[in-house]
Amino acid sequence: MFFDMTDGDLIMPIGDKMGMNSKGNFFMNMGNDLSVNTEDGGIHMTPGWNDSINNNDFNSGFNGGFGMNPFDD
Repeated sequence: MFFDMTDGDLIMPIGDKMGMNSKGNFFMNMGNDLSVNTEDGGIHMTPGWNDSINNNDFNSGFNGGFGMNPFDD
């Protein structure tokens, strides 16, 4: 899961670059910690999504780049 810093919601990945939040809105990962809400075109800040996809780690949206993942080495 990934934290959406724009609206404080969680986004669950449903594919490599697609995700859905708890309200049922779909998001597409745009890289550089940004995603776009496919419903209204709004840009949201979702740190860690891009890094987790590159590392094939869909279990944690909180990556070492922000020092928030307690499972990092």
